[in-house]
Amino acid sequence: MWRVVPILVTLAAAPAPAPAPAPAPAPAPDTTTSASPPVAADPNAAASESVAPSEVVVVDPHASDDLETPPPTYIDTPRLALGAGGVVAFGSALAVAVGVRLSAEIATGRWSLGLEGRYDHPATGDTAATGRVRTTLAGGALVPCLRARAIWACGVVLMSRLGAEGFQPGAPVARDAAFFLGVGGRVEMHFALPQDFAFRLGGELLAHPISLELMAGGHRLFKSSALSTNLLPTLVRAF
Repeated sequence: MWRVVPILVTLAAAPAPAPAPAPAPAPAPDTTTSASPPVAADPNAAASESVAPSEVVVVDPHASDDLETPPPTYIDTPRLALGAGGVVAFGSALAVAVGVRLSAEIATGRWSLGLEGRYDHPATGDTAATGRVRTTLAGGALVPCLRARAIWACGVVLMSRLGAEGFQPGAPVARDAAFFLGVGGRVEMHFALPQDFAFRLGGELLAHPISLELMAGGHRLFKSSALSTNLLPTLVRAF
């Protein structure tokens, strides 16, 4: 028993064993290297990836010229145009007068310069002095025009002769004639037809600074109006 006690005392006095060291962490795998050998880049593959077939743009060297110089809307080469039409006149006679017109013009798509011949058939109307007056008109006109789309805007200078004949019961026939000047404007709508034909429908307003008075037996049978309006249908052929 006394032998066991010293052994127990020795074991109690002996220091406790040191704990075992913790194992070191395993090194992180190196991601910068790979066990597989490097693969060379394919230049064709890179080019095909950078430019898709749908993104390829073909540049036309003449495209800018087409945008800068659009096709002309009008033909500016002067052409001869001949026309024939009618006239329905209001104000140049006591009644509505109907006549014919012939025209020749030098025209482009933007402007024209024309000469017209006009003849109004005799128009007869009643006067306030229980008489009748018959008038005729014959003359020509200078007509310069400008075009805006399908509309012609024109100036008109009419130089004509206006004749009048007055009839009264029991009195001789009274006759007179005078120079009849008309100055004004015209608007025409232009409708193109096949074979270089065109139909125009226009209207004009003219002022007449010189008037004609027809006197008989001390009575005035007729005095021309200071204004007249005309309706003008025309068929035109360009050459």
